[in-house]
Amino acid sequence: MQIGFGRQTQAYGAWYEGEQQEDYYKTQAGATQWEKQNLYRETEAAAERDVRAAGALQLEAKNAQYEVEAVKKAGTHIEKRHQDATDAGLAKVAAKMAKGGGSLNYGSPMDFLNKTTDERALSYGVTKWQNEVNVWAAERKVQGLQDKATIMLDQAALRRWQYRNAAYALDYQTLLYNNAAKEAKKAAKFKEISHYIGAVTDSLNVFFGKGKGKGNSGGGDMFGDMFGGGGSGGGMDTSSMGSFDAGGAGSIA
Repeated sequence: MQIGFGRQTQAYGAWYEGEQQEDYYKTQAGATQWEKQNLYRETEAAAERDVRAAGALQLEAKNAQYEVEAVKKAGTHIEKRHQDATDAGLAKVAAKMAKGGGSLNYGSPMDFLNKTTDERALSYGVTKWQNEVNVWAAERKVQGLQDKATIMLDQAALRRWQYRNAAYALDYQTLLYNNAAKEAKKAAKFKEISHYIGAVTDSLNVFFGKGKGKGNSGGGDMFGDMFGGGGSGGGMDTSSMGSFDAGGAGSIA
């Protein structure tokens, strides 16, 4: 009984060990999936922030494009106004000089017109250059905003791509944990069955071992009781039996 109980205890221990290992690996698998879900939530939250930021930048770039058009129109208006003002001034001065016949400073109306035209061209060129710089700056602002929006969208896409790779690795790790749980359960079940088989084998060995011992010692006693012999020899008592003569006829003494 003690041997059988010991085997049963070992079988229970194997079963309990298998349950513990299975629970451990399943817990690890669950924790890995929780990590995956948490990573997904964090990734999506960050990606959505990037997308919203990109949308705001694109809207700002659109408004900045309106500013570009406004700067262009303003520059064109300034150039035209500058040209009209200088044309009117030149015409007025030229008319006065032509009427007066000359000038001490310029010598003649033609000299004055040539010099003034050069100055006007220089002034107009400076004005036009300033307008072009303003337009370029406005366009650069638009381009910068669009570039930032593109970067934010690319960053959101990169976050999601990195998550997909991480999720694949986490799913594979979960698969390994689940397989380990199954293998641990199988190994524990094998040990449990082995211990139960061992318990049955031990019980049978003890049972048949005792029966064999009784057959060796008790058999002599049985035959001794039947024939009057002791348990040690089991021999027959022939003292009460008659003797046989040479002729084969027995006589009772």
